[in-house]
Amino acid sequence: MKSIALTGDSKGKTTSSIAITINEIRKGNKVLFLQYLKGGRFSGEIHYLIKHYNDQIKILQYGKVSIFSEEINAGKRSPGMECFTEVKGYKKSLMRYSIEKTLELIQSGLFNVLVLDESITAYWLKKLSLKHIKEFKDRADINKYSLFLCTGRGLDHKLSKLFDEVYFFNQIKHPYHDINLAGRYGIEY
Repeated sequence: MKSIALTGDSKGKTTSSIAITINEIRKGNKVLFLQYLKGGRFSGEIHYLIKHYNDQIKILQYGKVSIFSEEINAGKRSPGMECFTEVKGYKKSLMRYSIEKTLELIQSGLFNVLVLDESITAYWLKKLSLKHIKEFKDRADINKYSLFLCTGRGLDHKLSKLFDEVYFFNQIKHPYHDINLAGRYGIEY
């Protein structure tokens, strides 16, 4: 099983994981795509996956649903960073549930590619432990998965040892920050 980490302080990690996901689906694989710290399904990328590949992918989100999710889904509002980074009220029971559900789905026999979006960030924020991520990887390997992919900021040396390949995303220039441009549907979210 190949294992990949997409990390760094720049944009593009989730988008890259989705490109890899689509490539895996086109090879005939079934993908389990889990998003930590994200909720509300308002990402243009998630909408695309559901619309075009719903039979080949299962997407679950273990994160806070923005109070603006309905407006965001309707295209009337851009998501602010509060949708992704406000984890002060993150319930331990939700994290426990996400760990149990992830293990259950890995072992279901329905999938052969595992994508854990923002799992590295959840680890960095101490919401997931190294033990949890290692167990996800080990169970995927035992169940003959072909790919294990994690994304997020905050990859440390200990966690990086779990991966065959690590890619670091570094922002050089981006209008989102340089000229305070609002997030664009299908690009930043």
